[in-house]
Amino acid sequence: MAVFFDIQGVQSAAHGERGIARYLTELSRALERWHPESIARYLLDPHLAVPGSIEPLAATKKVTFTDRADPTEASVYHVGSPFEFIPLERIWPRFAHQTGMRLAVTLYDLIPAVFPEIYLASPEVNVWYRTRLGLVRRADRVLAISQATADDALERLGLPEDRVVVVGAGVSERFHLAANRDAVFSALRE
Repeated sequence: MAVFFDIQGVQSAAHGERGIARYLTELSRALERWHPESIARYLLDPHLAVPGSIEPLAATKKVTFTDRADPTEASVYHVGSPFEFIPLERIWPRFAHQTGMRLAVTLYDLIPAVFPEIYLASPEVNVWYRTRLGLVRRADRVLAISQATADDALERLGLPEDRVVVVGAGVSERFHLAANRDAVFSALRE
C-alpha cells in the first residue's frame, strides 16, 4: 500500500519553516530513512513557492506537484496539513476522492473549535474552518499528534475511536542527549 504524502504545509506563508512545516519535513525525512517503500510521492502545491528545506527530500526523486501525480501509484492520500489557507480542492485533489483512495489526515489540534469565540468570530473564517473539519470527519484515519487532540477529535467531531490514532510528534535525530551535561550547563552560564 503506497501513500501520496501531501506536504504542502511546508509551503505555507503563515508558518514557513516552523511548527507544522518543520514537522512535515522531519516526518518525511524519517519515512525515507525507515520506510521509503511506503511513500509513492511527496506532493506539493504547484501554485506555491517550493522552500529550500525540502532539498534533501527532493533528492529522492519522489517529490512532485499534485497536478502531476499519477493516481495509479498510490491507494492512500495523506493530508499533512488540512487547515492551510488554500482552496480545499488543492488540499484534497479531485483525483484522490474520485479514484477511491483512502484518506488519512494529520490533526495537530482543534483549538479554534475549543475557543470559537476567539478564532471563529468571523463568519467567513467559521465557514472555512467548518469545511476543513468536514475533511477531517471524512478521513478514513485521523492521525492525532497527542492524546488531547485525539480526545478532542472524538468528543468534538464525533469520530469513532477506531478511526483516530495517536501518533505523537517525534523528535528530529539531530536532537540528542549531551555527552557531558555539566559541560553544556557550564557553557550556557557563560
